[in-house]
Amino acid sequence: MTHHLARLLFISICLGNLLLTGCALTPKDPQAKLQSDVLLSRQLDAIDAYLTKTPPDRRTLIYVGSAQHSQSLVFQRDVLLMKEKLAEINPNVQSVLLSNQLESTQLVYPFATQSSLEKTFQKIGDWSQKYPINVVALISTHGNLDLLSVNIANTFWPAVRSVHLKKWLDGLQNVPTSLVFSACYSGSLIPELIGSQRVILTAAAHDRSSFGCAYHDKNTYFIGSLLGEGWSERNTWQDNYRLMTEKVLKMEQRLGLQPSSPQIYVSNDLQNTKVRDFVLGLPLK
Repeated sequence: MTHHLARLLFISICLGNLLLTGCALTPKDPQAKLQSDVLLSRQLDAIDAYLTKTPPDRRTLIYVGSAQHSQSLVFQRDVLLMKEKLAEINPNVQSVLLSNQLESTQLVYPFATQSSLEKTFQKIGDWSQKYPINVVALISTHGNLDLLSVNIANTFWPAVRSVHLKKWLDGLQNVPTSLVFSACYSGSLIPELIGSQRVILTAAAHDRSSFGCAYHDKNTYFIGSLLGEGWSERNTWQDNYRLMTEKVLKMEQRLGLQPSSPQIYVSNDLQNTKVRDFVLGLPLK
């Protein structure tokens, strides 16, 4: 009974103090890191197995979703909503999901860190040499100028910056890739990441904050507006972007917030590409 009560007390402390680091798993814990590595390897191995069985003329969509801040579930909800929307268009989408949450005993997703993203994009680069693929990547987190925050158990870890993203994406020069960043100041990432086969959408301009990242929010304003009412797979990325900016601006004006000014870059080769065609991997311009 004493042991049982002690265990209940420990669980209560963890649940009542989720903002403390002691009850949460981090990569500093060897067992937690092993859990994360195993979870990531399972996802990558599953995609590898899928690709080896896919006809050589069929293009595969690979989705990378990274929820990088443990202080709000909204980032994970963003990542999962994007997966849901992509799967509605293409049930065969192959996903890598990373998320930093305050788990006390067992990880649900691999840690979303520089190293896990690097391993993921290295693998995608290898696949791109052997298989026809398209890529959609969403990173949802807090941000700053040229910085996508990584926070695990209320501790900051090395952030993801444009120099990292550029390095990881250099191996995907000929792969149609859509990058979506839901974070403050995320427009600052665009100049270093533009490419001939690339679409980039950001929640804010290079000098603006974005909103809707509180723990109780269903989704960030940017992702909720982009993928919510009005989203259409038969629109181009630009069409969905315009609808999203209108909705976000109305919410910000209603709340008296400085406009976040979401940004978009679409390469010439993908200017008229409908989302549906991109996600299904149909022949692109």
